[in-house]
Amino acid sequence: VPLVTPAVAPPPATAIPAPPPPPPPHDHHPSSSSSAMFSKSSFSHSVQSLTSRPASTPSTSEEASGGVVLPVSKFTMLCDVVEALVYLHSMDPVIIHRDLKTKNVLLNGVGVAKLTDFGVSRETSEDTMTAEIGTVAWIAPEVLKGVLYACLLIYYSEKADIYSLGVLISEMDTAEVPYSNLDQIFPEFREPMDIHAAKTRIAMLVVAGDLRPSLTPACPPCIVDIASRCLSYDPHRRPHIHQVWDWLNQVKHAMLAAAAGGV
Repeated sequence: VPLVTPAVAPPPATAIPAPPPPPPPHDHHPSSSSSAMFSKSSFSHSVQSLTSRPASTPSTSEEASGGVVLPVSKFTMLCDVVEALVYLHSMDPVIIHRDLKTKNVLLNGVGVAKLTDFGVSRETSEDTMTAEIGTVAWIAPEVLKGVLYACLLIYYSEKADIYSLGVLISEMDTAEVPYSNLDQIFPEFREPMDIHAAKTRIAMLVVAGDLRPSLTPACPPCIVDIASRCLSYDPHRRPHIHQVWDWLNQVKHAMLAAAAGGV
């Protein structure tokens, strides 16, 4: 299902209205024992139920036996994920998911996206936090510094989840694993390289500010703008999740108005 939205950009950062109160989360919690998950092939067109086969099985309509295609747009799924993050980041103390990526987003029977895999989640604190988590492509630069330089104790906040959300938006848009086209950008990746060396090099490029996920020309400008803000190198320049929620609601209202002939 293409991610189609009108070309409505969120308001400038200097004119963002006060964040709305947190929305009521689905089932009072963003996580649930769902039976469907996203994969590269299903995520680019439609969402395919994996009820009758292992999650590791390639997910295409032709290969799925007994699967149910759920007519859920990428935009709707993005809103569900952001709603789950609103729930986590509204806790006291704030809960950081720390492993946000499409593989950790499941769909329930009615196509509602649920955020899962809280095995590395933790509360924020004033103490220095370490970085023993996640998958390199989705990790924020400030967290990767702790991964690369084990001698450093790096403090980071829920803004690390915001960066990962930007990577997830890129993954939704391109239907590709982040940085899968590096051989077209950096000649060094055209040479044989083991997976550990490749991940280390990607981490170094991200920490240096020389690499971040890309989006396609077909991605709506409003979504590009939101993703770009989320992917800011400086965590202080990234929006709070309530701001992202507010922007998505503005886009949603514009979509409804357009469908009703209001714009």
